[in-house]
Amino acid sequence: MKETFMLEDLLDVLIQLEALGSKHYRKLSTIAADEKSKELFLHLADEERNHQAAYEKYKQQKIAFESNSINDEYRAYVSALLENALSFLKKDEKAEDLNEAYHLAIKFEKETLLFLNEVKSIIDKRYEKAIETLIDEERRHLKLLLEMR
Repeated sequence: MKETFMLEDLLDVLIQLEALGSKHYRKLSTIAADEKSKELFLHLADEERNHQAAYEKYKQQKIAFESNSINDEYRAYVSALLENALSFLKKDEKAEDLNEAYHLAIKFEKETLLFLNEVKSIIDKRYEKAIETLIDEERRHLKLLLEMR
């Protein structure tokens, strides 16, 4: 038996995270103190938009996973992650300075990495490489942000 509802929920959250990330990076580009930072934030905004499109594509493909890999405890764990991420998204946090904006961007990248690792653990093995590529890109984003902060 295949289940798609939980993966679809994870993809919905990833789509929302990427959309918010792109919006946040565009905002950061307007308050960046130097041209190098501004260019980085615009680049990250474009990459987040590309990731959002990839997740939307995966969602339309109705990628499934084996339900026997999902037990009640794991289902509860993923539900808690979804609840936490959705409450995080609904907070509509606003950065008041560049340091706070970096902190929020780092938080976005960490949330995205957490969800990508969950998706990777349950997704059909044919898509694992594509997800790993996205994980690598998000790790690179996190590293860049930590270095610039």
